[in-house]
Amino acid sequence: MQRALLPLLAAGLLVASAAGAKAADTPQDKANYLSYQGTWKIADKGTVYPAGFPKIENHVITVAIDAGKKLKYTDNWDIGGQPGSSAFDGAWDDKPYPTSDGHMTSYKRVSARSYADHWTDDKGTAGEDHCTFTADGAHMNCTGSVTPKGGKKASYKEHWDKVQ
Repeated sequence: MQRALLPLLAAGLLVASAAGAKAADTPQDKANYLSYQGTWKIADKGTVYPAGFPKIENHVITVAIDAGKKLKYTDNWDIGGQPGSSAFDGAWDDKPYPTSDGHMTSYKRVSARSYADHWTDDKGTAGEDHCTFTADGAHMNCTGSVTPKGGKKASYKEHWDKVQ
């Protein structure tokens, strides 16, 4: 699997990555957004990747902490029978934090039900996602893109179902 495809997965994926927010969360912080915490599985229906991308299977993001300012998750997938993963432990502060697979990723809340992320890898590939939760918090829809260094931008759509 080409290294350039892995960032695509990690991007919506969350999809996200901070090395630890020091500011304390308040009850008001938690009340102002729909929590991303839980286990999310990508759905075939509503997910569209560019032509030529390999089949992605068993794609699951487990968000352990979404506590106002803090965000911590693991992202796991299989491509062509090869497992991949990434972990993020950071904040919703639009500052880049390292992920376990070598990316620098930032997250920010855009509204009470949406967020945006941006990431880069060590080869110069960049990506971004814009995700919106349904009002009941049971689904998440993302649009995103990945651009390899010196390459052509590829856009995609992902639909996620909250399974826990």
